[in-house]
Amino acid sequence: MSNNLTAIGFVGEWKDLNGTLITVVPTSFKGNEGYYEVKYSNGRGPFIGSSFTQIYPPVLDVDFTDDGGDKSGQLSENGELIKWNNGTEWRKL
Repeated sequence: MSNNLTAIGFVGEWKDLNGTLITVVPTSFKGNEGYYEVKYSNGRGPFIGSSFTQIYPPVLDVDFTDDGGDKSGQLSENGELIKWNNGTEWRKL
């Protein structure tokens, strides 16, 4: 994809390196738009995240409250992969 890759590319179903299903949906947090809810099929979450749309490719910051707090994931140019700053990767389903 080109420069029309946006933060909405984070929305959908993903699988992590362990094969766990993760769902990312838009939500409002404290009455504000531009936030995402991240839920794992194994019961983790939901976690709240927000995206930086001013940079390309977009970055999603999520507060993983059960795993040390904030992590940042960068969406690949083709929108099929999120690479996290802790070495984890999620693939789009």
